[in-house]
Amino acid sequence: MKSEISKILDFIKEYSITAIIVDTRNYPFRGNDKLQSWINHTYIPQIIDSGIVRYAIIVESKIKTVLDDLEDLDEDGLAVEYFTDPEHAQSWIKS
Repeated sequence: MKSEISKILDFIKEYSITAIIVDTRNYPFRGNDKLQSWINHTYIPQIIDSGIVRYAIIVESKIKTVLDDLEDLDEDGLAVEYFTDPEHAQSWIKS
């Protein structure tokens, strides 16, 4: 799976992509702490270094929280949002 995810990084670097939509609704590797750790500590830092500024994640369902109306912007300038509707994710990426 890491090699497939790494292909995304190659594509980003080759085409100067600034935004990504990831559809996790059929993600078969749930509960894989080792893979999630690699994503958190290797993949995401490389995404940031590659110039990605918007990262939309499509999920099956979203838990309503007080922070839902706030955009999650970390200190590196990567905005991350979760969506249940792919069209809303696309609109956000384009905005």
